[in-house]
Amino acid sequence: MTEVKKYKKVEVWEAMKVTEAMLQRPGLNTIRDFMRNVTSIEIEPNRIIVYTEKYRFYISSGDWILRDDFMHTRVCTEKVFLRDYSPLN
Repeated sequence: MTEVKKYKKVEVWEAMKVTEAMLQRPGLNTIRDFMRNVTSIEIEPNRIIVYTEKYRFYISSGDWILRDDFMHTRVCTEKVFLRDYSPLN
């Protein structure tokens, strides 16, 4: 079961920080399992490009992949995540 935490702007149901290891082949399944409706994945030296039926996500090391309760997915940098989604006390 997913633990829901309250954040400044939204309730983020799932969040995963992308590490350097995930940008290489062993991390492919981690990214694929996390995203919905993935049609293809391109692996480049410094980023991964994930294609879904509607969207294209550019994912670099240190980025966060967020999925809300409506299953909308977005990618944001660590700086944006800490600014906009830091937990409320």
